Amino acid sequence: MATPGSACKIRVHDTCVPVLALWMTLLTVVACVGDRTPAPSAPAGPPSQAAAPTGTGAPATGVAIAGSPAAGAADATSVDQRAQDLMWALWLPPSSGGDFFDAVNVSAVRSAGDLGYPGLVPPLVEVSRFAFTEQGTVAIAEALRKLTGEDLGSDFEPWYSWLGRRPQHPVLPDYARWKGLMLARVDNRFTEFFYRGVPARVPLSGAVWGGVSVDGIPPLNDPLFVGATEADYLLDDDVVLGVELNGDVRAYPHRILAWHEMSNDVVGGRPVTLVY
Repeated sequence: MATPGSACKIRVHDTCVPVLALWMTLLTVVACVGDRTPAPSAPAGPPSQAAAPTGTGAPATGVAIAGSPAAGAADATSVDQRAQDLMWALWLPPSSGGDFFDAVNVSAVRSAGDLGYPGLVPPLVEVSRFAFTEQGTVAIAEALRKLTGEDLGSDFEPWYSWLGRRPQHPVLPDYARWKGLMLARVDNRFTEFFYRGVPARVPLSGAVWGGVSVDGIPPLNDPLFVGATEADYLLDDDVVLGVELNGDVRAYPHRILAWHEMSNDVVGGRPVTLVY
């Protein structure tokens, strides 16, 4: 979800722009020295989102799973809607302002596993980060095992990696909007990044909250540069990230990027986002 001019501390499945680690003994490059302009204000978001629907209870007895021999068009529609309702019910923080980290709906998690709908895997992986009771973690592990046939437990990281190796894994139509509204409990501006129909070149299941609000760690936008021989604040063995495009060579010192974790720049006439 890294986009020029914005950083919301979101990690993506190993899809960051590749860069080359260089040593500062290459004195022909220029070195980044910091911000040239302040970070812009947050971009305009999508139209305001309506209140999220919710679903409760267990799936209807005997309902056929979409795509099975016994499932007709009506059954498929019923299961699609049931899956959508269950997604909205997976994570229900109290309206009175309860604990963000204790809002997993165990009943809905179990129902999701029983339904057998693969599009429920991404939201289940998402809520696994916020399950801190034994009942919740056990329910999530069992639901994901039923849905995928994999036994990876309830920890977030193994399932995040599993999804990262399956970029075509199905998602529910309202998954992006659900994700934005869930993260709106942290910062309402996350709905500007996650909403139904949001354009994305990577799977949205790979965009993960990094633990801060939007721009909680400000990006380094359009940094100033000096020639390598003028970069007297660097030592000979300091590590930099090097980029070369169309004959334009830049060096981004590790010690500067460590404070920003992202830089938006134009190199060789092309917009570039570096994520550290």
